[in-house]
Amino acid sequence: MELERPPEEPALGRLGQIAVPTLIVVGEQDIPDVHAHSGALEPGIRGATRVVLPGSGHLPHLEVSDAFNRIVLEFLA
Repeated sequence: MELERPPEEPALGRLGQIAVPTLIVVGEQDIPDVHAHSGALEPGIRGATRVVLPGSGHLPHLEVSDAFNRIVLEFLA
């Protein structure tokens, strides 16, 4: 029995279907691929907010937790 199947359409083309507030958080020093992906997500999701946190890499929630928590709490408010 096959439990997995590929999506019928690539996810990038379906980003416009997301209809909820979306926060994209990326560390300033993360790898270029992560910045490229987050840069593609932002315009694809209507009203998305992208925040680049200085002084962090791939784990901003651990590396700059105070700044990360502030950004997330402001977004949720």
